[in-house]
Formats: sequence, C-alpha cells, structure tokens
Amino acid sequence: MMRVVLASLVALVERQPADFHLVWDWTPLRDHLANLKAPPIPDRREPLRKLLDAVSRDSNKAAILAGLKEVQEAFPARAEEPETRPASD
Repeated sequence: MMRVVLASLVALVERQPADFHLVWDWTPLRDHLANLKAPPIPDRREPLRKLLDAVSRDSNKAAILAGLKEVQEAFPARAEEPETRPASD
C-alpha cells in the first residue's frame, strides 16, 4: 500500500513545472514525530523521517524527486503488510 502511495506522490511531483518547490516548514512535524511513543510510530519513525527529509531537500523539484525515489526504494517491506488493529473491547 505504501509503495503505491509513494509512487502516486512521485508521479504528482513529476507533473509539476520545473520551478516547483515546497515552502512548508516541517519542523513541528519532525519534533512531534521524534517525541511520539505510541505504537506503531517508533517502528516507522525512520521511514517517516526519511520521507520528511525527501520533501524538504533544497525545496526544488529535482531534489524532492530524488529523495522520494530513495525513500520509495528503501521503504521497509513490512510497511507493505496490512496493519492489524487490536480488537475493541
């Protein structure tokens, strides 16, 4: 599932004009992610950090695409497995 989402994001960025860039400040999300303790966040912290790094690179299209493709190739296989949710009481 995640690889499909990443592929869609890559395709979306590829369709943008050459001067495309992101101007968002990812610092609050990075800080929040670093401090989360709730499962399954600790297990996925590194892939999420890599994704944030990818969209933050130099804020230009080529750098963002290169970063997203690295994340796409390196995303852990277990992230592909369907999530199991604990049964509600």
